[in-house]
Amino acid sequence: MKGHVIGAILLALTLAMTASGQAADLALWTFEASVPVNAGPHTPESGAYAFAGISAANGVHADPNTAYNNPTGNGSVESFSSTNWGVGDYYEFKTRTLGYMGVTVSWDQTSSNTGPRYFVLQYSTDGSTFTQLGSQYSVLANAAPNAPWS
Repeated sequence: MKGHVIGAILLALTLAMTASGQAADLALWTFEASVPVNAGPHTPESGAYAFAGISAANGVHADPNTAYNNPTGNGSVESFSSTNWGVGDYYEFKTRTLGYMGVTVSWDQTSSNTGPRYFVLQYSTDGSTFTQLGSQYSVLANAAPNAPWS
């Protein structure tokens, strides 16, 4: 399924519990400073690991004509968006979690009427073997007949 997805993807690997029980934001992407106009890597704006080489957001698409941009997102001036979605394309967010327990992931996401509808969340502890977390979920298009939001 090819098209455009508005990636009001504001990802936060946040509220991870340290061994001492203190909550900490590990990596928070708002795309306010990184302003994605390419596949990445995009460094998070804040968090314990908000520096290049440790944390990164990337878009991975097979189509070389994919365009990356940054439309207004859900309450945010910027987001991570791309065109020409195909089977197997994805966004990847990575950061270090060693020494942390109870790591949580949260994000806001929307789609257009020409983008993908079904998604899965996968994680990896070694960067090569991925495990699906939960079930496939759908994101309704941010267009009629669905109630729009931004």
